Amino acid sequence: MAQDGPQPGWKGLLGAEATKFVGQETHDIHLTDFFGEDGRNRVRQAGHCIAPFVTTLIWQETPPPATPDMSNVWTPTNEPSGDFTLTIQGMNLPIQNLNPPTIQVNQPAWLHMGAQMPGIVNVGGVAQTGYLLPWFTKIRVDYHPEGQARNLHYYKHEARTSHMQPPRYKIVNPVHREIEALEYGTHVQAYRRAIRR
Repeated sequence: MAQDGPQPGWKGLLGAEATKFVGQETHDIHLTDFFGEDGRNRVRQAGHCIAPFVTTLIWQETPPPATPDMSNVWTPTNEPSGDFTLTIQGMNLPIQNLNPPTIQVNQPAWLHMGAQMPGIVNVGGVAQTGYLLPWFTKIRVDYHPEGQARNLHYYKHEARTSHMQPPRYKIVNPVHREIEALEYGTHVQAYRRAIRR
């Protein structure tokens, strides 16, 4: 799989997250350079929809070697959960963008703003350590193993032909970008965006 080379510090929209259909998943964010980490396990972040508008962030790993189409067998891993800071920065509901602009939406009592703690989530009957992403909020995700900020790697998926189709990595004209941090939120639809630190 020919790569166009990572673009460090890239920022921009990364498309929608798996958020509407239970069982839907994305896994295009990697903690390591899939093709550049010889001899080490590859680790990726998976977004998994467990209820409508409720997504979990979990992690999966695969041993080397790297397959050209990235079709390795991936298994759950809890190891990276302490290397992330996930911060809920505020509410971001579509109704707030409608006229009149004076409409205010009250914060639910269960929603805790600020840094979040990882917890145990049930994904397909398997208990894993991960984070809940309550949608209609604005959330920032930073990766800092051993206290050092590190970039994440984005490998673009092919366009889906159905909601529940397992995502496949883009093989023809592949896209690989290095990103510094992630932002999740709502603007017309649920979005993900690469941002700067």
